Amino acid sequence: MRAIDPGKVGMRPQEPAVSHQEIRILLADDSNLLRSALANLLSAEDGLRVVAQAANGEDAVQRAQETSPDLVLMDVRMPVCDGITATRRIKEALPDTRVIMLTISDEDEDLFEALKAGAEGYLLKTVETEELVATIKRLAAGDVAFSPAVASRILKEFVRQLKAAPPPAAPRA
Repeated sequence: MRAIDPGKVGMRPQEPAVSHQEIRILLADDSNLLRSALANLLSAEDGLRVVAQAANGEDAVQRAQETSPDLVLMDVRMPVCDGITATRRIKEALPDTRVIMLTISDEDEDLFEALKAGAEGYLLKTVETEELVATIKRLAAGDVAFSPAVASRILKEFVRQLKAAPPPAAPRA
């Protein structure tokens, strides 16, 4: 679902383009079992449709270019091309496509590299089904998608970097 043009009559910014339209999803994970389970789970939800699946990052980039999904659920660690590199390439080619990293990696380095690559969400595979579905819908509506624990880590890193940054130069008189 794409954000609407704020200049359109009667529409507010941040409002989904068509709220009753399906959210088209690409699943990218090297586990066939997980992809199949996610496809079944998500397809059973109103408003969600899995349009493609990929077993590695290279395949994810190709499938994204072929299907132009609204959202990609992307694993971090995959063969051929990792999920962070694939995310960067998808965001370059399809900047309106939203990406949620869905991974077992709880490493700060993966989290921050995924954000730098353009991911708008980062969830661990331990996420509950209801939270995953709600997160997909929030992200498609224009929000960001981070668990409270991940949001806390992002905030702590931001504060750490602010404290480490040199103070601004004093204005010259």
